[in-house]
Amino acid sequence: MPCSMRRVGLPQLWLFAALAAASTPTPPDSAESCGSSDAAACPAASEADDAGLFQLRRSLAASERAAETAEKSESAAAKSAAAEKAALESITQGTPMPPLNGEGTINWWNLKYQRSAEQLANCTAQLKNRIGLGGAQFGYIHGKDGPRLAYECTKVPGLIEQVPEPMRGVFWTKGNVMNENLVVLQNGQWDPEARTLITPLAPFSWSWSATDGTMPAGAPLFNIFYRNQGYAQYTMVQLVTNHTAFSFKFQECPGARKLPYPFGLPGHACEKGSGNPPELTYANLEAHFWGVMKDENQNGQYTMELYPDTAGNSWNRGIYTKVFGFTYDISSYNLVRIIDGDGNKVEPYFSEYMDFIGDANLAFWYGYTDPEVVPVLKQEKLREGWHMMWDGFCHANPDSTLC
Repeated sequence: MPCSMRRVGLPQLWLFAALAAASTPTPPDSAESCGSSDAAACPAASEADDAGLFQLRRSLAASERAAETAEKSESAAAKSAAAEKAALESITQGTPMPPLNGEGTINWWNLKYQRSAEQLANCTAQLKNRIGLGGAQFGYIHGKDGPRLAYECTKVPGLIEQVPEPMRGVFWTKGNVMNENLVVLQNGQWDPEARTLITPLAPFSWSWSATDGTMPAGAPLFNIFYRNQGYAQYTMVQLVTNHTAFSFKFQECPGARKLPYPFGLPGHACEKGSGNPPELTYANLEAHFWGVMKDENQNGQYTMELYPDTAGNSWNRGIYTKVFGFTYDISSYNLVRIIDGDGNKVEPYFSEYMDFIGDANLAFWYGYTDPEVVPVLKQEKLREGWHMMWDGFCHANPDSTLC
């Protein structure tokens, strides 16, 4: 199963054809000057020639060449537009979703409802400086415009209504030492009986600090994981090329004593005994590469723990690791909602995010370099799709540190 695949990289499989016309001046008596390759058919002007007719022939030939060039340009533009349309349509057409019982895979393409091509086209048009990484396409947008883009591009009628209200909107990974910044959970599927939310990674559902040298004003840990562009690119493609899905299994908060750093216990942030239906205050979180629900692909225990008196908007995203019998809480962060399910700003968290991001850009995953990958993935040919993404990139970028 492709879960074990770890290679990450940056393929740009878009092939741009550059057509350059020679601009070397040619004398008026040459064959090229009248548009013919036959010199005999284009004799030099002489005293016996009619000068006006000769100039007319030259003008007509130039007009024909200009028309031919324009036709080629229009054809190239049409092909490019058709390719972009095919890429969008391949993403908007979903497949049946398997039951949420641990069998099969759950990915963005088998969610019950999908985004329209128009919605994705409008979202993609707002991205600048697009790059290919690992067979996936990323684009940049100013960090202060990121929350609006994330909300608008993941609001899917039919999906958002069935996701519990506290999980809708846009979240900021406040205090996360990694270069991940914005997360969306509303583009997922809720199982009310199991009290489980499954959110497969999808275009526009996740953002990272861009690898263009811009960094948030408040990046933690001295910008270590933001400043290193190679590592930043790795974190971007790792989730995307593995098509990671996340499951949030809500239950009663176990409660725990707050321990001094670096120690910690799951459930210390939420109120003990809270979280009975329909309340959501505590969840065990699991990561599943390629949406294979029976597999768990994370190190340690991940949790979601709602801080009391935050109106459901601030969670402890616990990351706990056991070493020699001791439980450590070293890299946990706060997952705070900055845009609610109706698209409104959530204060004070929205303003805190704006101060944090400063003038930095964000990178969003918006699609695939090769649109032909999508039909392969939808047939559950995951390994084949993975190779299509990576082999193309590494062939085009053999010196990339991601290959």
